[in-house]
Amino acid sequence: MSDETLNESELKKLLQLAEKATPGPWKVYKTPYTLTELGRAQGFKEDRKSVVNAIGQAWDHPQLKGPLPIVTTTHGPYYDPQHAVKIEDVDADHIAAFDPSTCAELVREVLRLRKEVKDAAEDLQSAANEARWSAIQGDEYGGY
Repeated sequence: MSDETLNESELKKLLQLAEKATPGPWKVYKTPYTLTELGRAQGFKEDRKSVVNAIGQAWDHPQLKGPLPIVTTTHGPYYDPQHAVKIEDVDADHIAAFDPSTCAELVREVLRLRKEVKDAAEDLQSAANEARWSAIQGDEYGGY
């Protein structure tokens, strides 16, 4: 992507990515765990409770009877060592706020506003051309 602004092609690529992703809105789900539940393999050195952040759809999936997970933890007997995906609170909130539906709406709004500005500039140019033509005709025929 360019350093200054996104061009129409880049915006449309972002829109395609957003439209292909799991639909939003998304939500952060916080699950408290104790040191024993997570185990020492995750790097916890002291006895404390931890909150594992997961991101999922904001509504319950009919077959899962819960939210469809987007970013979640992986731990269990088949993982060596057992580990969990760590997401900071602010990052999880940010990712959930900018779900694909929100991103798609933002891209659509940018495209709409760019078209509106282009149309307004064309209208202004047309009005300026008419004013110039009227002024030329007025001078040619001795004014009004």
